[in-house]
Amino acid sequence: MANQLARRAPKKVTLATQVKLTPTRGQLSKIARAFRKAGKEDAAQSVKNKFLSELLVAGVSVMARTSIRISKVVKGELKVEDLK
Repeated sequence: MANQLARRAPKKVTLATQVKLTPTRGQLSKIARAFRKAGKEDAAQSVKNKFLSELLVAGVSVMARTSIRISKVVKGELKVEDLK
């Protein structure tokens, strides 16, 4: 058994496998709420998607943060690093 495990090729680890870059409906809704609370409800969906992808690449667990805290990043009161 140990021999079989030793002969396996190592799995390639990419950024896409480390971070789930596909946004869920819940994440998109939370970002929309955060933009609304930040007073930027008229922002384009592409801007919201870009912001969400920046959070995901930075390793921020969007669903573990409140929309009010995320809205502070949208306003510029906090940095993305502060959400980690």
